[in-house]
Amino acid sequence: MRNISTILALMLLPLFIGKVSAQTPADTTIYEVVEKMPEYPGGVEVITKYIRTCTKNYWERVYPEGKPVYPCEQGIVGRVVVSLTINENGQVTDPVILRSSEKDLDEEAIRIVKSMPRWIPGEHKGKKVKVRFTLPIQF
Repeated sequence: MRNISTILALMLLPLFIGKVSAQTPADTTIYEVVEKMPEYPGGVEVITKYIRTCTKNYWERVYPEGKPVYPCEQGIVGRVVVSLTINENGQVTDPVILRSSEKDLDEEAIRIVKSMPRWIPGEHKGKKVKVRFTLPIQF
């Protein structure tokens, strides 16, 4: 009985090996330069408007009194540079602060990036790929 199960196992082994080798692992490469870079839906003007709206909403939360108090009058200004990945589906992933301003602005910049809608993904050699992208956000 033991010999029969061993022989059966050896006979079925090529079937399992064939299935394993037929599966190709997903490409985990993250590109920085590709033939077609990722694009925000609507282009540069729309992403600029989106970021401006988000930062305005941030200041309205920080200064809810309704007074015309602008952060720059208080000496609060900053530019945060965020590195992010646009994956094959256009989702924004892995945001990282490259250039910090101050803790609250850094956290808000990450929140803004994470809340972005899907981008048009980048392409390389006719295939959608992950692309690392740098985005400055001015407060």
